[in-house]
Amino acid sequence: MVNRSFTLWIFIFLFLSLPLKAKVIELYPNQVSGSMSLLIQGFRLYRVKNQTELEPIPFQIDEKVDLEQGKRNWALYAFDGGKIPRPNGLWDGDEPLLFLEKDGGSIWQGSKPEASKFFWELDLKNGFYLYLSWSESPGPLSQKKYLDFDPKKDLVSTEIYEVGFDSKNALIQDRMLFKKAVMPKNILDRFKVRLNIAIRNFFDLSVNEDGLKSKRVGYQLGPIRLIREVRAWKNLSFIKLIPKTKIDYYYYPSWAEMPATVNNPLDGPSQLDPETSGVMGMDFRRMAAGSVFFSNVQEKPWILGKGRSENFLPQAKKALSWFSLSGLAGSMVLKIDNDPKLEALGVQLSLNILESLEAAPPENEKGQILIGFSMPFHKIPKGRYQIKLKQVFAKGFKPGEEESILNQAKLLKFEGSIRAL
Repeated sequence: MVNRSFTLWIFIFLFLSLPLKAKVIELYPNQVSGSMSLLIQGFRLYRVKNQTELEPIPFQIDEKVDLEQGKRNWALYAFDGGKIPRPNGLWDGDEPLLFLEKDGGSIWQGSKPEASKFFWELDLKNGFYLYLSWSESPGPLSQKKYLDFDPKKDLVSTEIYEVGFDSKNALIQDRMLFKKAVMPKNILDRFKVRLNIAIRNFFDLSVNEDGLKSKRVGYQLGPIRLIREVRAWKNLSFIKLIPKTKIDYYYYPSWAEMPATVNNPLDGPSQLDPETSGVMGMDFRRMAAGSVFFSNVQEKPWILGKGRSENFLPQAKKALSWFSLSGLAGSMVLKIDNDPKLEALGVQLSLNILESLEAAPPENEKGQILIGFSMPFHKIPKGRYQIKLKQVFAKGFKPGEEESILNQAKLLKFEGSIRAL
């Protein structure tokens, strides 16, 4: 008999696996001599085309705003719309210029173009070059963009993936589609939060994602990256029990980074019973059944959808740091970085997989294949913590290649050489 999981891995590897060229480069004004405080609208980024002409390529400069006497407020970036003060329009401070490494071209043999007041050569140190120009009357921008965002639908779209959120609750992701999959359909039912908070000598409180309030504070969109900021909270009259959370979603052409900052109002060791429990994660649709699931806490991969979740929970006490999903509906790797302060206290993230055909509302599809993480909330002191998530929408891979996939999807500071022409 042919091993089903082995056959599936081979199929995915042969038919879906494609090179992942996802490195995004950050360039800062202090790296480019003479560029500080120039008007952003005057910059263009070029590569050489046909050895004789310069072709504009996609890039963006994400402006930031200083609030509260120079201190950074929650809103680091100058979002489109909202009540955040508008930026000065100049390239300065720690504002990154972003471009894709793969857009580099050959070396320019000519001199500085007449229309350019400033013209810099960027040697990417991989055999390719780019050219940054500033002009009072700049040429046209590149019309190419690597991602798009519909703010009304709260929908992010790239060549590789599509991600969407509930129109009434900006925290609840309810769409995840892998465009390069053999069967490209929405694989996600919804993002779920299920908490049972047991307060010592007081009462128990159950909370799910529908019981949380959230809103999208703002967004900043460019051809390389989308920044989407969300705040979530729960009102319980005068009682402050539920942590307030700020999540900055950074979407790139083939991956997303989601640092979540949590302000925890409760001192777990003194106020919570050990019975306090909870899980946060993604409830996948039945489309995910048959997919190969793997994580750093397992000895070997599993096949999802067999309804044996009680056998799936690893016995080892190893902390969860990543998990992956590979199947006909798509492939992804999710990396989870715990807060160093929690690590120092021995508070680890644990893998949780819940499979059931029974209803687990609120949800869109009956039943669940919920993959997420939990933590010992009763051990977490009052304070501010940050958990970082990184999700790579891969085009296919074999179990065991997760670390390589994560390393290919990177935001890197420019480390090449720059010279003015």
